[in-house]
Amino acid sequence: MPDLQRLLTRPDLVAQACGGTKTEQRRQRRYGQVGDRFTAGDGTFELVAVYLQRLGDMGDADARREGFADLAAYRASLGSVHGVDVWQPDGEAWVHAFRRVEG
Repeated sequence: MPDLQRLLTRPDLVAQACGGTKTEQRRQRRYGQVGDRFTAGDGTFELVAVYLQRLGDMGDADARREGFADLAAYRASLGSVHGVDVWQPDGEAWVHAFRRVEG
């Protein structure tokens, strides 16, 4: 399993998580299990749910939990990060839902 400390690596995503506007991170691989803790920026976070989701099942509410205004903004961000359109409706990603906890 990849290192949970690498779940949130981009400074903008860390800032969103620390500010409470980001509570989920999707990755191609699983980074932890419920109850695992990690640090990012000045915060300590705990995984509260980890599950596999089809990208085509995502909606605006999922994108907001990722820290984006809507699904279109989330998809555009994926393309800018990866340099290509990686959105495949039948593709799957691991959802890592987290909450901030006292260190």
